[in-house]
Amino acid sequence: MPKKNRKKNIPADVISKELEKINSKDNEKVIFSFDFLDRYHELFNMGDNKDNPLSTEVGWFLDLLDCLNNVSKMTRVEFKSNTTYDLHPVNWAGANINCPADMEQYEWWQFRISKSKGRIVGIFIENCFHIVWLDRYHNLTNSEGYGKENRYKVPLSLYEMKEIELSKAYDRIKELEEENSIYEDLFGYKEGLT
Repeated sequence: MPKKNRKKNIPADVISKELEKINSKDNEKVIFSFDFLDRYHELFNMGDNKDNPLSTEVGWFLDLLDCLNNVSKMTRVEFKSNTTYDLHPVNWAGANINCPADMEQYEWWQFRISKSKGRIVGIFIENCFHIVWLDRYHNLTNSEGYGKENRYKVPLSLYEMKEIELSKAYDRIKELEEENSIYEDLFGYKEGLT
């Protein structure tokens, strides 16, 4: 006759060590990663409707850095309970876009930089918050005081602006060289010859 299954008691110290492993990342400081950052999305590229190629003002970036600095001094548990940053899961049902198809398996979070400076949207993997979007203009969801979403042209980086200037300068040099060639043919002289 088979023996009845006896309920085995797991020692409390084993349970406590396992729980400690599970919760250990919650008690580590929050770190940030920009490996998933998408600065080209029309809702989250920090552009504007004006002709300003740099768009978002410099002061905003200082507020962003201050926010990231402050949060990085907190554990994940402290961050979740801190009302200043209002960390909460993204409600895709009320969002202006769908969750990216290749990232549906993650739990998405958002938190504010400050009341009027926008939000940071991304995913937590252990204690690392992977920033996906910088929602400068509150475009993820429609909200009172910010209205509906606005779509923007992607602002240029300083490097991209200099590349455009350089390209225009090369085009102008080419035009002048062609013009110079015409004058050389018309008047029969080369530059530097009298």
